[in-house]
Amino acid sequence: MQEGSWLQTFSHVVRLGLYLNTTSNPTTCFVPFHKFSHSVKSLHVTGIFLPRPHTFHLIYSLSLLENLTLEGGYAFGSSPPPAINPPTLTGTLNLDLLEGIKSFACGLLDLPNGLRFRKLILACHHYEDFRWAQKLLAVCSGTIEEFDVAHRFPGTIFFFGHTLKL
Repeated sequence: MQEGSWLQTFSHVVRLGLYLNTTSNPTTCFVPFHKFSHSVKSLHVTGIFLPRPHTFHLIYSLSLLENLTLEGGYAFGSSPPPAINPPTLTGTLNLDLLEGIKSFACGLLDLPNGLRFRKLILACHHYEDFRWAQKLLAVCSGTIEEFDVAHRFPGTIFFFGHTLKL
């Protein structure tokens, strides 16, 4: 956290990308980025392990956030905390999680302001992911313009993706 204090000097960042390595401490790795910049509109988090509650704390702290990409292996930790002042999330949602879409979709679906994404990009690694993709699509049905789903099942060499422009 002390090393991250210099980050506050950047006040006009609109895209923030974070990579968590396996040695990242989940209780402090996102702390320097909370309310990092009041202008962040896009967040891209990649890691082998994604700490669910801490990831949601970060998402909730970026009030202007529109675009969210979460890529990685496995989510861990308890349910997300309640969102007091959640972002609007009106741009693109991109989920590519080996553990499955459910690990983060259920927390996003519980946001009090709802979801208004215009574009969904979802990688389905499990058959259950299609059900969660359908839920996300239904919630965003009033605003969705593009839906891209990729089938990536274990044991397959190829994956098939489909894009639907509405």
